[in-house]
Amino acid sequence: MIEAPMMKVCSDLNTSAFIHRMIEAEKPHLIVFTGDDIFGFDATDAAVSMNAAFEPVVSSNIPWVAVLGNHDQESTLSKEGVMKHIVQMKHTLSQLNPPEFEDIDGFGNYNLEVSGAEGSSLHNKSVLNLYFLDSGNYSTASTIFGYGWIKPSQQYWFQRTSKKLRQKAYIKNPDGQKSVAPGLAYFHIPLPDGNIRFNGRRCERRPLV
Repeated sequence: MIEAPMMKVCSDLNTSAFIHRMIEAEKPHLIVFTGDDIFGFDATDAAVSMNAAFEPVVSSNIPWVAVLGNHDQESTLSKEGVMKHIVQMKHTLSQLNPPEFEDIDGFGNYNLEVSGAEGSSLHNKSVLNLYFLDSGNYSTASTIFGYGWIKPSQQYWFQRTSKKLRQKAYIKNPDGQKSVAPGLAYFHIPLPDGNIRFNGRRCERRPLV
């Protein structure tokens, strides 16, 4: 176990130590990084910074995945370059993009099917479908201020993929599933209707664009 040094401010070192402690305490089966994995403006070498950021999970030998935020590409690698670096790291299940959708926007759009426990009746059957999406960087539309969003091409891929999974033959003997597996989607920039801030006393909904 790595002991975190006493520090008055957040730093790369004590953040890594915290992640080590969390992994040791929770013993997860999968770890998900949901973007801004590095702060690009402060990183002089994106690859070196990513290796340091993901070191706690890589050294744990636990499968992990990542999506990109709006700061990851602000260093020495493009967003594509950042994702290409991630997918070649040890123990990651991250993917660059679905190979059958060449024109999809962004990088790091993919899905994973979680199977039941080995030896159980649901082994080799999906019990959970996970979707990972690149929510963009910043708005490129002159009439919209702020962050980016999930594009129509990504929505199309998501709809096609989820429909395909819904139509999958889940009910197989013995002890087949009785319904379609649930799904979870991971992306960095929140949807506008979930854009709520906490002011110290109560949650307030911020104006929507």
